[in-house]
Amino acid sequence: KTHKKGLLQQLFPREGETQPRLRFPEFQDGPEWEVTCLGEIAEIKLGKMLDREKHTTGRLLPYLNNIALRWNEVDTSNLPQMYFNDEELDRFGLKAGDVVVCEGGEPGRSAVWDGRLPDLKFQKAIHRVRFNAPFEPRFLVLYLEAIAGTTEFEMLFTGAGIRHLTRETFVRLKVPFVSLSEQQLIAGCLSSLGDLIAAQTQKLDTLKRRKKGLMQQLFPSSE
Repeated sequence: KTHKKGLLQQLFPREGETQPRLRFPEFQDGPEWEVTCLGEIAEIKLGKMLDREKHTTGRLLPYLNNIALRWNEVDTSNLPQMYFNDEELDRFGLKAGDVVVCEGGEPGRSAVWDGRLPDLKFQKAIHRVRFNAPFEPRFLVLYLEAIAGTTEFEMLFTGAGIRHLTRETFVRLKVPFVSLSEQQLIAGCLSSLGDLIAAQTQKLDTLKRRKKGLMQQLFPSSE
């Protein structure tokens, strides 16, 4: 995790800077990084407002909320459901490659949707980012992870208690706009570290459960 965090800080420009401190050898002599507003290269849409009293007809379908959205991961094990009518199916639908981003709670927490549930929708607490220009979805998630906690990013938030990243400010977020091949190389490198972290975390959880089970057997019960 420490290694990944260090690479995030070097492979993306730091706060107040426009160029990364580290580039892969094949891009060291390439053009400097440019920036663009996210709204210039992507459609950004908030999901459906949850209203159990008003929405009682249509198709009852699972939807993504910010509880199920984690960094680089969507947990589909316990999704809530609500009704969607026919004209809402595409409007609030998700496709593989869409980036889903928390609007509140921990604004900016995000992941790439892999499309494993064909009828998954999303609620108003989530932004759906769908690119209309050549852009690697993982690159945006990693960039958001790199700038999370920075003053520059948090200046976009509204609200004193529960903070929000509104659509009006999110579309103005300045994001790096470099060649697709460089985006993919950076995303592949950092995503492989993420996969390694996930595997090691699962191994650690298994060892913790094993230790707990052994302690219960090796020591007398309190009852």
